[in-house]
Amino acid sequence: TLVGLRTLLFVTGDEHARIYRQELERFREAWTTIADATGVLSGIEIPEPLFVFCDVDRLKLGASWAMLDQLRRGVLRRGSWPGLVLNQISPTAAAFVTQLGDLLRGHGLNGTFATEDLNRAGELALKYHDKANYVDLVRSSSLPLPLHVPTAVVSVEQFLAVRRWPELVELYRTATGDVEPAAVYVKSSRNSGGNIAARLTAHNFNTRGYSLCREVEENVRTRNVDFTEGVRGVRVEVDASPTLAPLGITDDRLLRYSREQAQRRTGIHLLIQREIKGPAGGGHHHGIGVSWYIDSAEDAHPIVTATQVYKDADRHHYLGSYLGPHPLPQTQSPEFIARVRNLCRLFAAEGWRGPISFDACLNEAEQYEFVYDCNPRLTAVYPMLTVCEALRRQGVSVQQSFNLGYRGEFVWEKLDVQLQLLKKHGLLFTKDHPSGAVVLPNLSRHTGYDVTLVNLDMPMIAEVMASRAFEQGFANPHVDRFYL
Repeated sequence: TLVGLRTLLFVTGDEHARIYRQELERFREAWTTIADATGVLSGIEIPEPLFVFCDVDRLKLGASWAMLDQLRRGVLRRGSWPGLVLNQISPTAAAFVTQLGDLLRGHGLNGTFATEDLNRAGELALKYHDKANYVDLVRSSSLPLPLHVPTAVVSVEQFLAVRRWPELVELYRTATGDVEPAAVYVKSSRNSGGNIAARLTAHNFNTRGYSLCREVEENVRTRNVDFTEGVRGVRVEVDASPTLAPLGITDDRLLRYSREQAQRRTGIHLLIQREIKGPAGGGHHHGIGVSWYIDSAEDAHPIVTATQVYKDADRHHYLGSYLGPHPLPQTQSPEFIARVRNLCRLFAAEGWRGPISFDACLNEAEQYEFVYDCNPRLTAVYPMLTVCEALRRQGVSVQQSFNLGYRGEFVWEKLDVQLQLLKKHGLLFTKDHPSGAVVLPNLSRHTGYDVTLVNLDMPMIAEVMASRAFEQGFANPHVDRFYL
């Protein structure tokens, strides 16, 4: 919306489209309220979304009456062909694009999407969502690459057979040839860092190691799984969504989806990595996300390197990404850039084109070690970049930014009152006060809003988030300490 793109929304029928239209009207009203209160991001036209019918159980697309009416009104002109921008790709997304192309051609539009390229990209995205395949790719290369943390890839059975800390250390050292570590991280090859992951040491192995084994049994082997507990968590998300809650999705249906999802969790391994200790003294940007764009087999260019901010010392619970006024010096050397470009070339040789992001951590020697987390997609940093770009288009200077999610993390029943409260305490970004919270409406939660903190350094961000005026309505309250 901020850069003028039309959204494509999947709907279960015309009643669902009506619900979306109702929420979009609230969205526009909230946008106008924010623009009037701040004097920024005004005059931005919100394109009418395209409503496409989707059978959720069969994953089949079709024409809704709402879409046919939109074609009649010229929202998409017959005889033309729209461009399509995806924030991520998967085999399912590629199949949807193929169906969408067939649907649009069947209703008078002329053109095609690059479905062969999308299918290949979907397969690669799924392949490298598995960190074990990233490990194999790096090990097979003779190119000078960024420093990667020593990593053992083991089967679930190998890990569950470990009974003592020395056995885990031996398993790691045999696979990597590394020295004995004081601590290791064990994580699933196909989950994000906060899921099925633990920091293990000689001191906590008998307690945390046992609980990790239980998590692996349940979530990787899918044994003794309490699906109803997972359904309760999903139910909370569904009920919080103004466009999903009215659909009458039953717990039995959610339970069926959970069980079907569990059946797909095959071929997962576990990664054992030496803990990367940062430089002494703290204050460093320990975790970063390195985002690049692969243009061709030989050409790739950097987009941005963002500092990752966490809510916990183990850095399992991601809070947001921070972009400072100056690039991190370790990431700007010609050698670092050349090595990351070589890493991108490995993925390019596999056929990947488009955005790709890698996670890395700063070690004691102040070098970034990559941790085999690869995101062949648009990551959470892109919503923040879009906000910054929209501000710059309106003549606003943006030096620093910090995003706090993009799923309506702030729930404010009375938006105008909250905006006045933020403004009173000097926390609201306005045309006359160009630092603070940039607020945008969101459809994920009823009266939900996204916040990006702009032109504040990390100490100032900590002060803002500790303010009661800011904390009110935040889905992650009481974040009184950050971990970089």
